[in-house]
Amino acid sequence: MPNVWIINKGEHSYESAEAYGDLKEITNGRVNIFQTDNLKAKIATALAEATKEDFLLLSGSIIPNALAIHHMIRANGFVKCLVWMGNQNQYKTVTLK
Repeated sequence: MPNVWIINKGEHSYESAEAYGDLKEITNGRVNIFQTDNLKAKIATALAEATKEDFLLLSGSIIPNALAIHHMIRANGFVKCLVWMGNQNQYKTVTLK
């Protein structure tokens, strides 16, 4: 089963994302987006075990999301993302190359 990497876990429920795989968090709560070297290292360490089948769940600040997407595209040539569609109350998959 794939993993769903929550880029920045917040307080809301991610239960519906479990349909896509096992939930794993990369960061949690407030993240210092101005210390990008530390953030890149944390993301790279977490995603070292990620596979092509895994998903990134986009959540939180744009900076960690951009860094995680960049990491996965460099590693695999593409990334599968989960984006919350609030008006539909569900996640939608988006593949970026």
